[in-house]
Formats: sequence, C-alpha cells, structure tokens
Amino acid sequence: MHHPTQGGQDRTVTLRIWLQTIHALARNDQGLTIALGLTPEETIEFLKLELMGLIGDERRPLQELHCNDRIRYEHLYEKLHAAICRDVLENVEFWMRPRTVH
Repeated sequence: MHHPTQGGQDRTVTLRIWLQTIHALARNDQGLTIALGLTPEETIEFLKLELMGLIGDERRPLQELHCNDRIRYEHLYEKLHAAICRDVLENVEFWMRPRTVH
C-alpha cells in the first residue's frame, strides 16, 4: 500500500500538469505563478487542499475532508472554474482553432 506521504512530489507534478493542460495557470504582475481567478495565497491554499484529497493513486471523496476544508476547497474551485470559463469565452478564437496533432 502506498503511504499517503509517499509520492507527494509525483502528485504535485501531476496536479501542475493538469492545471497547465487546462490553461489554468498564469503569471501575475509580480511574476508569481497563480491559478486563474485566485490570489497567490489562494493558489497555495487550493493546491494544498487538492493534494489533501489525494491518497496513493486514489482520490478521497471530498466528504472525507474536514467540513471547513471541503467548503473552502469548493469555494476556491468555483473561483478557478469561473475564471477558466471567462478565459475560454474571452479567447474563443484560440480555442476554436484546429490543432495539429504530432
């Protein structure tokens, strides 16, 4: 069995790749990498809460997180999701371009 603290770096890398894939990361005016719609502090908090929901190769249901953590995670996730949706709408031409598969 995979210990919850093992592979933390692998999970962090996977989470970062997922956020990059959905174009959810950006650089703010200070040059810090942030999740769209979140402050630098909220980005760190979101990432910590997201990683708390990972155990081994399985996701723990949000219900297993502490109630306050779950509520905060859902709030931050909603802010992130809304910002991604706004970004897609603002950049619809980019998203609608045919993509070349290599």
